[in-house]
Amino acid sequence: MSKGKTDSAKSALKALGGYGEEILKAFLQANGRIEDVPENDALIQVLRKHRMIWRLDDADSYQIRNVVTRLLDHITESHRRHSAHEHIAGQWVYLQDRFDAYRIAITNGLVEDRRNLEDEIPERILELIEDIRQAATGFNQYVTSEFAYINNLELRIRENDRVLGRAHALNVLFDSFSITEMAELSIGEPFLEKLLQKHLPGALEKSRKDLGHALFQLRKLLSRLQEEQKMVKLLSTFESAYANNPGFMPDIEDIDFSRCPDSINAAAPFVIGGYADLLDPDGENILSDLANGLRKDKSEDWVPDSPRVPIDMSQEPDREVMQPDPIQEAIGQLIVMVTEEGMSVGAKHSRTVMDLDIDLPSWLQMISTDVSALPEELRQAITMEYQGVHDERYPDNMYVNDVILRPVHAS
Repeated sequence: MSKGKTDSAKSALKALGGYGEEILKAFLQANGRIEDVPENDALIQVLRKHRMIWRLDDADSYQIRNVVTRLLDHITESHRRHSAHEHIAGQWVYLQDRFDAYRIAITNGLVEDRRNLEDEIPERILELIEDIRQAATGFNQYVTSEFAYINNLELRIRENDRVLGRAHALNVLFDSFSITEMAELSIGEPFLEKLLQKHLPGALEKSRKDLGHALFQLRKLLSRLQEEQKMVKLLSTFESAYANNPGFMPDIEDIDFSRCPDSINAAAPFVIGGYADLLDPDGENILSDLANGLRKDKSEDWVPDSPRVPIDMSQEPDREVMQPDPIQEAIGQLIVMVTEEGMSVGAKHSRTVMDLDIDLPSWLQMISTDVSALPEELRQAITMEYQGVHDERYPDNMYVNDVILRPVHAS
Protein backbone atom coordinates (compact mmCIF):
# COMPACT_ATOMS: atom_id res chain seq x y z
CA MET A 1 0.00 0.00 0.00
CA SER A 2 1.33 3.41 -0.97
CA LYS A 3 2.22 5.98 1.68
CA GLY A 4 -0.66 8.25 0.61
CA LYS A 5 -3.27 5.52 1.09
CA THR A 6 -1.73 4.54 4.42
CA ASP A 7 -1.89 8.11 5.68
CA SER A 8 -5.52 8.38 4.55
CA ALA A 9 -6.44 5.17 6.40
CA LYS A 10 -4.66 6.33 9.56
CA SER A 11 -6.44 9.68 9.35
CA ALA A 12 -9.83 7.93 9.05
CA LEU A 13 -9.11 5.69 12.07
CA LYS A 14 -7.92 8.73 14.02
CA ALA A 15 -11.19 10.51 13.19
CA LEU A 16 -13.18 7.54 14.49
CA GLY A 17 -11.14 7.55 17.68
CA GLY A 18 -11.25 11.30 18.16
CA TYR A 19 -15.04 11.48 17.84
CA GLY A 20 -15.75 7.97 19.16
CA GLU A 21 -18.18 9.09 21.86
CA GLU A 22 -20.28 11.21 19.46
CA ILE A 23 -20.31 8.47 16.78
CA LEU A 24 -21.34 5.75 19.26
CA LYS A 25 -24.08 8.00 20.67
CA ALA A 26 -25.47 8.57 17.17
CA PHE A 27 -25.28 4.85 16.34
CA LEU A 28 -26.81 3.51 19.58
CA GLN A 29 -29.37 6.22 20.35
CA ALA A 30 -30.28 7.80 17.00
CA ASN A 31 -30.12 4.87 14.54
CA GLY A 32 -26.98 6.29 12.96
CA ARG A 33 -28.35 9.81 12.42
CA ILE A 34 -26.24 12.90 13.04
CA GLU A 35 -28.20 16.14 13.22
CA ASP A 36 -26.93 19.03 11.09
CA VAL A 37 -26.58 21.54 13.95
CA PRO A 38 -23.72 23.96 14.75
CA GLU A 39 -22.33 21.85 17.62
CA ASN A 40 -21.83 18.93 15.18
CA ASP A 41 -20.05 20.98 12.48
CA ALA A 42 -16.56 19.70 13.33
CA LEU A 43 -17.75 16.08 13.50
CA ILE A 44 -19.65 16.36 10.21
CA GLN A 45 -16.70 18.00 8.45
CA VAL A 46 -14.28 15.22 9.48
CA LEU A 47 -16.68 12.38 8.62
CA ARG A 48 -17.60 13.92 5.26
CA LYS A 49 -13.90 14.23 4.44
CA HIS A 50 -13.53 10.45 4.79
CA ARG A 51 -16.94 9.71 3.20
CA MET A 52 -18.31 8.09 6.35
CA ILE A 53 -21.71 9.85 6.25
CA TRP A 54 -24.29 10.73 3.60
CA ARG A 55 -27.67 12.39 3.10
CA LEU A 56 -30.12 12.72 0.22
CA ASP A 57 -31.27 16.28 0.78
CA ASP A 58 -29.82 19.37 2.45
CA ALA A 59 -32.81 19.48 4.79
CA ASP A 60 -32.18 15.91 6.04
CA SER A 61 -29.93 14.75 8.83
CA TYR A 62 -26.68 12.96 8.01
CA GLN A 63 -26.63 9.16 8.12
CA ILE A 64 -23.64 6.99 8.98
CA ARG A 65 -22.64 4.87 5.98
CA ASN A 66 -23.22 1.11 6.02
CA VAL A 67 -19.49 0.27 5.98
CA VAL A 68 -19.06 2.15 9.27
CA THR A 69 -22.32 0.73 10.63
CA ARG A 70 -21.08 -2.84 10.16
CA LEU A 71 -17.93 -2.04 12.14
CA LEU A 72 -20.00 -0.46 14.92
CA ASP A 73 -22.36 -3.47 14.84
CA HIS A 74 -19.41 -5.75 15.55
CA ILE A 75 -17.80 -3.75 18.35
CA THR A 76 -21.11 -2.97 20.12
CA GLU A 77 -22.61 -6.46 19.82
CA SER A 78 -22.54 -7.09 23.58
CA HIS A 79 -24.22 -3.78 24.40
CA ARG A 80 -26.89 -4.21 21.72
CA ARG A 81 -27.68 -7.71 22.93
CA HIS A 82 -28.14 -6.28 26.43
CA SER A 83 -30.76 -3.82 25.17
CA ALA A 84 -31.96 -5.77 22.14
CA HIS A 85 -35.59 -4.74 22.25
CA GLU A 86 -34.71 -1.04 22.15
CA HIS A 87 -32.32 -1.52 19.25
CA ILE A 88 -34.76 -3.60 17.20
CA ALA A 89 -37.62 -1.19 17.83
CA GLY A 90 -35.44 1.70 16.68
CA GLN A 91 -34.46 -0.16 13.52
CA TRP A 92 -38.10 -0.85 12.67
CA VAL A 93 -39.05 2.82 13.20
CA TYR A 94 -36.21 3.87 10.90
CA LEU A 95 -37.29 1.33 8.26
CA GLN A 96 -40.84 2.68 8.33
CA ASP A 97 -39.41 6.11 7.58
CA ARG A 98 -37.43 4.66 4.65
CA PHE A 99 -40.60 3.02 3.31
CA ASP A 100 -42.37 6.39 3.36
CA ALA A 101 -39.44 7.98 1.54
CA TYR A 102 -39.48 5.18 -1.05
CA ARG A 103 -43.21 5.68 -1.65
CA ILE A 104 -42.63 9.42 -2.18
CA ALA A 105 -39.75 8.71 -4.56
CA ILE A 106 -41.99 6.44 -6.67
CA THR A 107 -44.88 8.93 -6.68
CA ASN A 108 -42.70 11.88 -7.70
CA GLY A 109 -40.53 9.94 -10.15
CA LEU A 110 -37.27 10.53 -8.22
CA VAL A 111 -35.16 7.94 -10.01
CA GLU A 112 -31.87 8.55 -8.18
CA ASP A 113 -33.46 8.58 -4.71
CA ARG A 114 -35.46 5.47 -5.55
CA ARG A 115 -32.30 3.64 -6.62
CA ASN A 116 -30.50 4.62 -3.41
CA LEU A 117 -33.40 3.46 -1.25
CA GLU A 118 -33.67 0.16 -3.16
CA ASP A 119 -30.04 -0.47 -2.20
CA GLU A 120 -30.42 0.60 1.43
CA ILE A 121 -33.80 -0.93 2.44
CA PRO A 122 -32.96 -4.64 1.75
CA GLU A 123 -29.69 -4.28 3.63
CA ARG A 124 -31.47 -2.70 6.60
CA ILE A 125 -34.13 -5.44 6.64
CA LEU A 126 -31.48 -8.19 6.57
CA GLU A 127 -29.66 -6.46 9.45
CA LEU A 128 -32.96 -6.34 11.35
CA ILE A 129 -33.52 -10.07 10.76
CA GLU A 130 -30.02 -10.87 12.03
CA ASP A 131 -30.50 -8.72 15.13
CA ILE A 132 -33.84 -10.43 15.85
CA ARG A 133 -32.16 -13.83 15.69
CA GLN A 134 -29.27 -12.76 17.91
CA ALA A 135 -31.61 -11.19 20.45
CA ALA A 136 -33.74 -14.34 20.73
CA THR A 137 -30.81 -16.79 20.95
CA GLY A 138 -28.91 -14.52 23.36
CA PHE A 139 -30.98 -15.86 26.27
CA ASN A 140 -29.76 -19.43 25.71
CA GLN A 141 -26.53 -18.61 27.53
CA TYR A 142 -28.50 -17.94 30.72
CA VAL A 143 -30.41 -21.21 30.35
CA THR A 144 -27.15 -23.13 29.83
CA SER A 145 -25.19 -21.50 32.65
CA GLU A 146 -28.12 -21.30 35.11
CA PHE A 147 -26.42 -18.15 36.46
CA ALA A 148 -23.65 -20.30 37.95
CA TYR A 149 -21.30 -17.31 37.77
CA ILE A 150 -23.26 -15.78 40.70
CA ASN A 151 -22.55 -17.49 44.03
CA ASN A 152 -25.16 -15.87 46.26
CA LEU A 153 -28.55 -17.56 45.86
CA GLU A 154 -30.59 -14.39 46.45
CA LEU A 155 -28.57 -12.44 43.87
CA ARG A 156 -29.00 -15.33 41.42
CA ILE A 157 -32.77 -15.16 41.85
CA ARG A 158 -32.75 -11.40 41.28
CA GLU A 159 -30.66 -11.79 38.12
CA ASN A 160 -32.98 -14.53 36.85
CA ASP A 161 -35.99 -12.28 37.45
CA ARG A 162 -34.29 -9.38 35.66
CA VAL A 163 -33.44 -11.53 32.61
CA LEU A 164 -37.04 -12.79 32.55
CA GLY A 165 -38.23 -9.17 32.37
CA ARG A 166 -35.95 -8.49 29.39
CA ALA A 167 -37.10 -11.65 27.61
CA HIS A 168 -40.74 -10.75 28.21
CA ALA A 169 -40.16 -7.23 26.82
CA LEU A 170 -38.56 -8.75 23.70
CA ASN A 171 -41.51 -11.13 23.33
CA VAL A 172 -43.92 -8.19 23.50
CA LEU A 173 -41.89 -6.44 20.79
CA PHE A 174 -42.07 -9.53 18.53
CA ASP A 175 -45.85 -9.59 18.97
CA SER A 176 -46.05 -5.93 17.88
CA PHE A 177 -44.95 -6.84 14.33
CA SER A 178 -48.13 -7.06 12.26
CA ILE A 179 -48.29 -9.19 9.12
CA THR A 180 -50.97 -6.87 7.75
CA GLU A 181 -48.74 -3.85 8.29
CA MET A 182 -45.79 -5.55 6.57
CA ALA A 183 -48.02 -6.44 3.63
CA GLU A 184 -49.07 -2.78 3.30
CA LEU A 185 -45.45 -1.57 3.51
CA SER A 186 -44.39 -3.84 0.64
CA ILE A 187 -46.59 -1.68 -1.72
CA GLY A 188 -46.56 -4.34 -4.41
CA GLU A 189 -42.78 -4.22 -5.00
CA PRO A 190 -41.45 -7.78 -5.59
CA PHE A 191 -38.19 -7.30 -3.68
CA LEU A 192 -40.07 -5.84 -0.70
CA GLU A 193 -42.76 -8.54 -0.77
CA LYS A 194 -40.12 -11.27 -0.56
CA LEU A 195 -38.39 -9.62 2.41
CA LEU A 196 -41.46 -8.39 4.32
CA GLN A 197 -43.88 -11.25 3.66
CA LYS A 198 -41.49 -14.21 3.70
CA HIS A 199 -38.07 -13.70 5.26
CA LEU A 200 -38.96 -11.28 8.09
CA PRO A 201 -42.12 -13.18 9.24
CA GLY A 202 -40.15 -16.44 9.06
CA ALA A 203 -37.36 -15.02 11.23
CA LEU A 204 -39.92 -13.65 13.70
CA GLU A 205 -41.71 -17.01 13.99
CA LYS A 206 -38.43 -18.92 14.53
CA SER A 207 -37.27 -16.35 17.10
CA ARG A 208 -40.63 -16.53 18.92
CA LYS A 209 -40.20 -20.29 19.33
CA ASP A 210 -36.59 -19.94 20.55
CA LEU A 211 -37.59 -17.17 22.94
CA GLY A 212 -40.61 -19.13 24.19
CA HIS A 213 -38.38 -22.12 24.99
CA ALA A 214 -35.90 -19.86 26.83
CA LEU A 215 -38.72 -18.16 28.78
CA PHE A 216 -40.09 -21.50 29.94
CA GLN A 217 -36.68 -22.77 31.03
CA LEU A 218 -35.91 -19.51 32.86
CA ARG A 219 -39.24 -19.61 34.70
CA LYS A 220 -38.63 -23.23 35.67
CA LEU A 221 -35.13 -22.31 36.88
CA LEU A 222 -36.54 -19.41 38.90
CA SER A 223 -39.06 -21.72 40.58
CA ARG A 224 -36.30 -24.19 41.45
CA LEU A 225 -34.05 -21.46 42.85
CA GLN A 226 -36.89 -20.16 45.01
CA GLU A 227 -37.48 -23.66 46.41
CA GLU A 228 -33.76 -23.97 47.12
CA GLN A 229 -33.88 -20.61 48.90
CA LYS A 230 -36.67 -21.88 51.18
CA MET A 231 -34.66 -25.01 51.96
CA VAL A 232 -31.54 -22.95 52.70
CA LYS A 233 -33.50 -20.78 55.14
CA LEU A 234 -34.85 -23.93 56.84
CA LEU A 235 -31.38 -25.43 57.15
CA SER A 236 -30.03 -22.13 58.45
CA THR A 237 -32.67 -22.22 61.19
CA PHE A 238 -31.55 -25.69 62.27
CA GLU A 239 -27.91 -24.66 62.04
CA SER A 240 -28.47 -21.67 64.32
CA ALA A 241 -30.33 -23.89 66.81
CA TYR A 242 -27.39 -26.30 67.01
CA ALA A 243 -24.93 -23.39 67.19
CA ASN A 244 -26.75 -21.96 70.22
CA ASN A 245 -26.81 -25.38 71.94
CA PRO A 246 -23.58 -27.24 71.00
CA GLY A 247 -24.29 -30.21 73.29
CA PHE A 248 -27.75 -30.98 71.91
CA MET A 249 -28.27 -34.54 70.65
CA PRO A 250 -31.67 -35.36 69.06
CA ASP A 251 -33.43 -38.37 70.54
CA ILE A 252 -36.73 -39.95 69.53
CA GLU A 253 -37.66 -40.35 73.22
CA ASP A 254 -37.71 -36.56 73.61
CA ILE A 255 -40.76 -36.26 71.34
CA ASP A 256 -44.07 -35.64 73.09
CA PHE A 257 -46.49 -37.63 70.96
CA SER A 258 -49.48 -35.92 72.57
CA ARG A 259 -48.34 -32.68 70.97
CA CYS A 260 -46.88 -34.23 67.82
CA PRO A 261 -48.70 -33.35 64.58
CA ASP A 262 -50.81 -36.11 63.06
CA SER A 263 -48.82 -35.94 59.84
CA ILE A 264 -45.75 -37.12 61.77
CA ASN A 265 -47.43 -39.36 64.32
CA ALA A 266 -49.32 -41.47 61.77
CA ALA A 267 -48.09 -43.10 58.60
CA ALA A 268 -50.06 -42.47 55.41
CA PRO A 269 -49.80 -43.97 51.91
CA PHE A 270 -47.31 -42.14 49.73
CA VAL A 271 -48.86 -42.07 46.26
CA ILE A 272 -46.64 -41.25 43.30
CA GLY A 273 -48.37 -40.33 40.06
CA GLY A 274 -46.83 -39.36 36.75
CA TYR A 275 -48.19 -36.60 34.53
CA ALA A 276 -47.22 -34.77 31.37
CA ASP A 277 -46.13 -31.16 31.71
CA LEU A 278 -48.17 -29.63 28.86
CA LEU A 279 -46.44 -26.25 29.33
CA ASP A 280 -43.03 -27.66 28.40
CA PRO A 281 -42.25 -27.25 24.65
CA ASP A 282 -39.90 -30.27 24.84
CA GLY A 283 -42.61 -32.46 26.31
CA GLU A 284 -44.26 -33.04 22.95
CA ASN A 285 -41.16 -34.75 21.55
CA ILE A 286 -40.76 -36.89 24.68
CA LEU A 287 -44.41 -37.95 24.61
CA SER A 288 -44.16 -38.77 20.89
CA ASP A 289 -41.18 -41.08 21.49
CA LEU A 290 -42.99 -42.68 24.43
CA ALA A 291 -46.16 -43.24 22.40
CA ASN A 292 -44.21 -44.76 19.51
CA GLY A 293 -42.49 -47.13 21.94
CA LEU A 294 -45.83 -48.36 23.29
CA ARG A 295 -47.16 -49.40 19.91
CA LYS A 296 -47.41 -53.13 19.38
CA ASP A 297 -47.78 -54.94 16.09
CA LYS A 298 -50.97 -56.95 16.25
CA SER A 299 -50.30 -59.97 14.11
CA GLU A 300 -53.52 -61.59 13.03
CA ASP A 301 -53.94 -65.32 13.41
CA TRP A 302 -53.33 -67.18 10.22
CA VAL A 303 -56.53 -68.40 8.64
CA PRO A 304 -56.44 -70.96 5.82
CA ASP A 305 -57.83 -69.89 2.52
CA SER A 306 -61.52 -70.76 2.17
CA PRO A 307 -62.92 -71.98 -1.13
CA ARG A 308 -64.03 -69.19 -3.40
CA VAL A 309 -67.78 -68.80 -3.84
CA PRO A 310 -69.26 -66.75 -6.70
CA ILE A 311 -71.24 -63.72 -5.59
CA ASP A 312 -74.50 -62.80 -7.25
CA MET A 313 -74.29 -59.09 -8.30
CA SER A 314 -77.57 -59.04 -10.18
CA GLN A 315 -78.89 -56.28 -7.94
CA GLU A 316 -77.22 -52.90 -7.63
CA PRO A 317 -75.56 -52.54 -4.21
CA ASP A 318 -77.01 -50.11 -1.70
CA ARG A 319 -75.55 -46.63 -1.81
CA GLU A 320 -74.62 -44.87 1.38
CA VAL A 321 -75.05 -41.09 1.32
CA MET A 322 -72.68 -39.21 3.60
CA GLN A 323 -74.43 -36.44 5.47
CA PRO A 324 -72.46 -33.19 5.84
CA ASP A 325 -70.98 -32.50 9.27
CA PRO A 326 -73.21 -29.89 10.98
CA ILE A 327 -70.24 -28.51 12.92
CA GLN A 328 -68.22 -27.90 9.73
CA GLU A 329 -71.29 -26.33 8.09
CA ALA A 330 -71.68 -23.97 11.07
CA ILE A 331 -68.03 -22.89 10.86
CA GLY A 332 -68.46 -22.27 7.14
CA GLN A 333 -71.48 -20.05 7.84
CA LEU A 334 -69.47 -18.02 10.36
CA ILE A 335 -66.65 -17.50 7.83
CA VAL A 336 -69.15 -16.33 5.19
CA MET A 337 -70.72 -13.90 7.69
CA VAL A 338 -67.31 -12.38 8.43
CA THR A 339 -65.82 -12.27 4.91
CA GLU A 340 -68.88 -11.52 2.76
CA GLU A 341 -71.26 -9.71 5.12
CA GLY A 342 -68.56 -7.88 7.14
CA MET A 343 -69.96 -8.99 10.52
CA SER A 344 -68.02 -9.70 13.71
CA VAL A 345 -69.09 -12.94 15.42
CA GLY A 346 -68.22 -14.57 18.73
CA ALA A 347 -67.68 -18.33 18.83
CA LYS A 348 -69.22 -18.78 22.28
CA HIS A 349 -72.40 -16.86 21.44
CA SER A 350 -72.78 -18.50 18.00
CA ARG A 351 -72.55 -21.97 19.58
CA THR A 352 -75.49 -21.11 21.83
CA VAL A 353 -77.54 -19.55 19.02
CA MET A 354 -76.94 -22.42 16.59
CA ASP A 355 -77.66 -25.02 19.33
CA LEU A 356 -74.66 -27.15 18.36
CA ASP A 357 -73.98 -30.49 20.03
CA ILE A 358 -70.31 -29.87 20.84
CA ASP A 359 -68.44 -28.82 23.97
CA LEU A 360 -66.98 -25.29 24.08
CA PRO A 361 -63.23 -26.20 24.08
CA SER A 362 -63.63 -28.44 21.00
CA TRP A 363 -65.73 -25.76 19.27
CA LEU A 364 -63.10 -23.06 19.88
CA GLN A 365 -60.30 -25.37 18.71
CA MET A 366 -62.13 -26.33 15.49
CA ILE A 367 -62.82 -22.66 14.64
CA SER A 368 -59.18 -21.68 15.24
CA THR A 369 -57.90 -24.63 13.16
CA ASP A 370 -60.32 -24.13 10.23
CA VAL A 371 -59.69 -20.37 9.99
CA SER A 372 -55.91 -20.88 10.11
CA ALA A 373 -56.18 -23.46 7.29
CA LEU A 374 -58.03 -21.11 4.92
CA PRO A 375 -56.35 -19.99 1.67
CA GLU A 376 -53.97 -17.07 2.17
CA GLU A 377 -56.19 -14.38 0.60
CA LEU A 378 -59.23 -15.46 2.63
CA ARG A 379 -57.18 -15.91 5.82
CA GLN A 380 -55.81 -12.36 5.62
CA ALA A 381 -59.37 -11.00 5.51
CA ILE A 382 -60.16 -12.41 8.98
CA THR A 383 -58.76 -11.37 12.34
CA MET A 384 -59.01 -13.81 15.26
CA GLU A 385 -59.15 -12.29 18.73
CA TYR A 386 -58.68 -14.64 21.67
CA GLN A 387 -60.45 -13.74 24.92
CA GLY A 388 -59.74 -15.40 28.22
CA VAL A 389 -57.86 -15.25 31.51
CA HIS A 390 -54.06 -15.09 31.80
CA ASP A 391 -52.33 -17.65 34.00
CA GLU A 392 -51.27 -16.11 37.33
CA ARG A 393 -47.91 -17.86 37.37
CA TYR A 394 -47.17 -17.77 33.63
CA PRO A 395 -48.79 -14.55 32.33
CA ASP A 396 -47.81 -15.32 28.72
CA ASN A 397 -50.26 -18.28 28.78
CA MET A 398 -54.00 -17.71 28.49
CA TYR A 399 -57.01 -19.89 29.28
CA VAL A 400 -59.16 -19.11 26.23
CA ASN A 401 -62.92 -18.99 26.74
CA ASP A 402 -63.99 -17.27 23.51
CA VAL A 403 -62.76 -16.49 19.97
CA ILE A 404 -63.99 -13.37 18.15
CA LEU A 405 -63.85 -13.37 14.33
CA ARG A 406 -63.73 -9.93 12.74
CA PRO A 407 -63.22 -8.68 9.19
CA VAL A 408 -59.85 -6.98 8.79
CA HIS A 409 -61.34 -3.53 8.08
CA ALA A 410 -63.40 -3.75 11.30
CA SER A 411 -60.42 -4.66 13.48
